[in-house]
Amino acid sequence: MFRELKFLVAAVLLILLQVWVFNYIYLFRIATPFLYIYLLMLLPLNTSVTSLLWRSFIVGAVIDILSGVPGLHAAAFTAVAFVRNRLAQRFMEKDSELEYPPSSRNLKSGVYILLLELTVIHHFLLFVLDFWSLQNISYLLMRMGASMLFTYLLLLITNSLFGKRMKMSENE
Repeated sequence: MFRELKFLVAAVLLILLQVWVFNYIYLFRIATPFLYIYLLMLLPLNTSVTSLLWRSFIVGAVIDILSGVPGLHAAAFTAVAFVRNRLAQRFMEKDSELEYPPSSRNLKSGVYILLLELTVIHHFLLFVLDFWSLQNISYLLMRMGASMLFTYLLLLITNSLFGKRMKMSENE
């Protein structure tokens, strides 16, 4: 129950930060960070795909509604949630603790690769759906790459600040 409350508080905080702060950041008029991807790193590895899909769709839909965007975040975030467990399985060992969120504790250094893969998939889908045209492909690639890099750096900082605190006690 406490874990669900922590996720809800983090989701509300990251949604509001995304809508009110990060959506208005255009580093060099190109890069926009999408930090809400980190919500998938807060859920335990044994979370069912169905639960991941519902949560990510709801978060993405709320961001879309508050941002005035027609379903882009919901589609991209739901797709990322669909592949999260499969991507994480490659880094798990037989004795990995599945009741914990993805971290260096259970995925070792694979957690950084997982973050990168989730960021790349999310941004690729988000920007391709947003542009929906290959007329200005150089601008699309430049914007996608810069946003990926900016988001990934912010995700690494967030993970280093809050990833250590995600160690759940045994009674949760």
